[in-house]
Amino acid sequence: MRRHLTPGGLMVAGFELGRGYDLGDYDAACRTATLTLVNRWATWDCQPFLNESDYAVSYTGAELGGISPSRTSSISISSAGRPLLFRL
Repeated sequence: MRRHLTPGGLMVAGFELGRGYDLGDYDAACRTATLTLVNRWATWDCQPFLNESDYAVSYTGAELGGISPSRTSSISISSAGRPLLFRL
């Protein structure tokens, strides 16, 4: 995952939980790739992630010169043809 990001780059990934690849596996892969978890939601429209959530959308970033990605960043993505803007 990490090689596809520039220093300071951001990644958003979402997937259904309980299908053979759990959140612990994903978080471990991110740590191994030196990606920092910035935030996590239960849906693409930023509903809070809870222990009982069955879906996870994780916002991770690559460090830039030892500085972790900021929670104050904003990103734009598209879902089903509709633009979404996350202000973190």
